[in-house]
Amino acid sequence: LSHEAIQDDLTYTLITPEQRKLTYEKFLLPPEPIMYENLVDKVKKTMYGLSPGKKLTIRMALMGGDKLMHSFLCAYIRLLFSDKKIENLRFQMFVIPTSLNRLSAYIARQDSWYKNHIYTPFWSKHFLLPWTHIDAYEKDVDPLDEPLEMSNFFLDLVNSYVREAKQTLNLKVWKCNVFENSATWELKSDKRDSKRKGVVSSEMLVQSAISEEATQVLPFFQRLEIGYRVELLRYCETEELKLKNQVKKLSRRQLNQQEQNEYMMLRAELRLENKAIRWKKYETLFAKERTTLPEIKLRFVNADLEGKPIKVVCDAKHMVFTQLVLSNVPHYGDDGFPSDPEKPWLELYSKAAPSHSTKKSTLNAEPCQHVSRVELTVRGNEKFSVLVDGRLFPKPGDSGKGYKSLVVEKMMDPDSSKQLVFPVQTFFPANA
Repeated sequence: LSHEAIQDDLTYTLITPEQRKLTYEKFLLPPEPIMYENLVDKVKKTMYGLSPGKKLTIRMALMGGDKLMHSFLCAYIRLLFSDKKIENLRFQMFVIPTSLNRLSAYIARQDSWYKNHIYTPFWSKHFLLPWTHIDAYEKDVDPLDEPLEMSNFFLDLVNSYVREAKQTLNLKVWKCNVFENSATWELKSDKRDSKRKGVVSSEMLVQSAISEEATQVLPFFQRLEIGYRVELLRYCETEELKLKNQVKKLSRRQLNQQEQNEYMMLRAELRLENKAIRWKKYETLFAKERTTLPEIKLRFVNADLEGKPIKVVCDAKHMVFTQLVLSNVPHYGDDGFPSDPEKPWLELYSKAAPSHSTKKSTLNAEPCQHVSRVELTVRGNEKFSVLVDGRLFPKPGDSGKGYKSLVVEKMMDPDSSKQLVFPVQTFFPANA
């Protein structure tokens, strides 16, 4: 196998609605990762000289964690939807965990061969590999010629994975439309929902309460979360960024003795082994600030086991939730019912704040729901953050920024009008 590597920063370029008008985008596209242009160049290079009409399979080994998976998903969707779309291509994705990768953990729970030959060697902290070490100085061998046993071992595992994994796990892709300004909530939809009785015959008959163009579209295939934990994470990452900027600022100028001592103290605090202590301090400070969570009005479409809509649920009262999770890939230790990433619905799990847990509400009575579409908006000037496949939006450091409305629905392929899938290869069927 020949290998082409793309190694890039995992940050994004967020395009504002005003910039979008200047770029003449046909579709509302996800944020553009730094890796996108390199990906397009590599794909075009691979297709050079390909006969017209002939289909090409491109195998992509994704080595990283949740952040890499979401960054690549954004690049993948932009490649499919944008003007640079390339025809006659079939992608196969191979997931290799080198940091926290919950999709890889899910595959390992379903596919024992993947667990033993990919997940454990690349991710386990206690993985041991015995090998014979060649002492180059004793055997008169040039140290540069000494074989890299571990590197060759891992490369063989990757090659074996790419060659032998013939089963495809088609992960359903969803999109989260977020609005920085309050989106108009169609009040007539509430009246229609209250009058509608029985089963909804078609998803086309389910009219939206929010129909405006979003500020950003954030694709995902694992999960989306809002609530206390997300706001705490945003606070911690913002404080971490402030600390790093302070150290960077001090490192760029001449320091007196007092500033030198402060600089050395901050550098010691930023060490990796002190991260748990730092974040514990951030959690204490966040709790003291008594940050209030926004009051949310929620509307969702219940789905049956085929993903077809059966009922529209809308609670007229605003409620405060300490946790709202939309799950497509189940995580270990999740509350609620395990999701199935190949099914056309999401698992909604909600946990109301103690002050709202006794209110008469559908989600207080049944906190777990099968859903195919979710719409929510907040009261007044309140805002919230979202955690999408392990990535926080808006990015930390953007003080005062947040979202006021959100719509989660299926990411549709404009050519086939079917829900888009993200193909990941496994050795054995994931849901056998």
